[in-house]
Amino acid sequence: MNTSRIALVTGANQGLGRALAEGLAARLGPDDLVLLTGRDPGRVTDAAV
Repeated sequence: MNTSRIALVTGANQGLGRALAEGLAARLGPDDLVLLTGRDPGRVTDAAV
């Protein structure tokens, strides 16, 4: 049985938060989810792309 995982990264638009989000996105499977949060929605959107 495979269970999907969810990761929530705060401060994901720069620095360590962004590096962590990128690393998780690279390592997690296609059924897993990485959620990004930050104070500036525009910068978070840029980090997600």
